[in-house]
Amino acid sequence: MLGLIAATLLAAAPARAQQVALDPLNRVHAGVSAVQQGGLGLMAGMDSRMTRVVSVDVGGFLSANAPAAPVVPDGGDYADAIVLRHALYVAPGLRVPHRYRKGLNWDFTVRAGFAAAWSQDASADHDRLTDPALLGGAGLMLRERDWGLRASARELYFKPWSRLAREEVRVLRWQAGLEAFYQW
Repeated sequence: MLGLIAATLLAAAPARAQQVALDPLNRVHAGVSAVQQGGLGLMAGMDSRMTRVVSVDVGGFLSANAPAAPVVPDGGDYADAIVLRHALYVAPGLRVPHRYRKGLNWDFTVRAGFAAAWSQDASADHDRLTDPALLGGAGLMLRERDWGLRASARELYFKPWSRLAREEVRVLRWQAGLEAFYQW
């Protein structure tokens, strides 16, 4: 047995693994946000490249205007009374691989992740609620050198407590944004 180990160590060729290093790439982004039932607001964050096709976006959005007057569903879905207001999210994404050219370039990224969602129950005098959420969405970026424009859309799924229904309700709300970004 000892002879086999010694022969293996002496006969083994040295490993010369090599990989082309990626330049670090970070993007800071900020712009306007629209939330289903919640109106307009602001959003900002930072996107960092992990590999050629994987990146992680960390950010948040907030609704600047107050939600509509209290809504009490008439035997309908109690989730309609839940208004998404703000969220902080972490969303890894996969970029559609393609070659960059000189001049204007584009990136399309599909994302899925998690968030902390703040909402209000309009049927209970706008009770403030905080819940974990799942999210999924996509984004399109147009870039010229280090500056660009990013359009994104995501759907958040969360289960807040409805005082009117006296149980958790399943809520799906979309959020969209248009942002400027700078990368380095």
